[in-house]
Amino acid sequence: MKARECSLLIFGLTVASVLDSACEQRDLDVVELWSGVEAIVSAAKAAGLTAMPFDKFRISGVTDTDNPDATEDILLEAGFRRALSLVLRLRPGGLLWMAPVCSSWIFLNLTCTKRTKVGGPRFGGNLRYLPVRQGNLMAEMAAFFFLVAVSRGVHAVIENPASSMMFNYVIFANACCLWPKRFWAILPHCRFSTAPYGSRFGKKFKLMSSHAWVLQLACKCLCPGRKHKCLATVKTVGGKRTVTGVKQALKDSAAYPAKMGVAIIQAWMNKDRPEKEKDPQPRAKPRAKNSGPRSGVTPRLQSKVRVSKRQGAGGCGKRHQAEKTWASLDLNDSVASSSSSSRATAKRFPSWQALDIDDSVDPCEPVAPAGMKLPADRTAKMWRCLDLDESDAPPESQQNSHRWKSLSLDE
Repeated sequence: MKARECSLLIFGLTVASVLDSACEQRDLDVVELWSGVEAIVSAAKAAGLTAMPFDKFRISGVTDTDNPDATEDILLEAGFRRALSLVLRLRPGGLLWMAPVCSSWIFLNLTCTKRTKVGGPRFGGNLRYLPVRQGNLMAEMAAFFFLVAVSRGVHAVIENPASSMMFNYVIFANACCLWPKRFWAILPHCRFSTAPYGSRFGKKFKLMSSHAWVLQLACKCLCPGRKHKCLATVKTVGGKRTVTGVKQALKDSAAYPAKMGVAIIQAWMNKDRPEKEKDPQPRAKPRAKNSGPRSGVTPRLQSKVRVSKRQGAGGCGKRHQAEKTWASLDLNDSVASSSSSSRATAKRFPSWQALDIDDSVDPCEPVAPAGMKLPADRTAKMWRCLDLDESDAPPESQQNSHRWKSLSLDE
């Protein structure tokens, strides 16, 4: 697998070396790294799943220390190895959710981060600035975990704000490209918030997933007037425009609403749900009564016939070897009445929806209906079903024929 070719080296470990020495203990359904308020873990546990969170600030005075036996500071080697051990414990088909710290990847701090497309590695930023170095390392760790997870049959998702430059960081992007198929979805915070309209955050989360089920989560803002709680203030001093983030609002908007965690777990749990069987002959979409084509538009006649040839049974003549089995006949003679401005008498014709014919009768043993003599050079057909829909026909008061809904014939 191409994931083994990843050149990332973190604390002396490569993706290949981790995969070669991975343990066989796989007892977790969900792992959430950089878990914050643990919305996803809480939803998973409520669904009866085994889930584990991981975050530096999860337990004050315990996980935020440098104690190698308890720390969850992923920037420390002990913290990184603890996070890696959780990833390796995920069952095949399990969920790995990651939300690396985004503070150095958004536009609000560009003055210090200097993240641009030019000047060193793409979007690598000012390496003399500590948050940039930490942000780069966490992005590389996320890519590392992503490749380890997908190589072991785990579904992995990486989340960051829609405006984050992390997804374009050259080292991160090149590593993730080793997994051939990635799926993207954007969902706004406000769709899952329970706050009153106008007091919700308009922040948009961008998801990169290894599997397509994440597309179920994609949605758009429905707030009236697109009014949201401000995440930043704008000031103009001396003709210079300055944008400053509201610290508490940014922190609150980064926390997943409980409803979002539930939606994520439900979407992931539906990943193996089989698709509904498609109707082999779907009915045409019903048209409104007394509806006709627009003036000046010529009605079209559409017909589709699918024919599959089958060779005749052994010992039959050549004339039987080219017999055809009519699998389906689909006609739509939607000829409507002339426009109201026309003087011609209004005419309506039935719409033929479906005609199923099965002439899978042994050509060597033709069967004729009672009282009918079968020609010597033809075989009988078994008429299974004839569906007619005269929804465009005139009212019964103006017609003498009946409306045929279904006609089943078996000769």
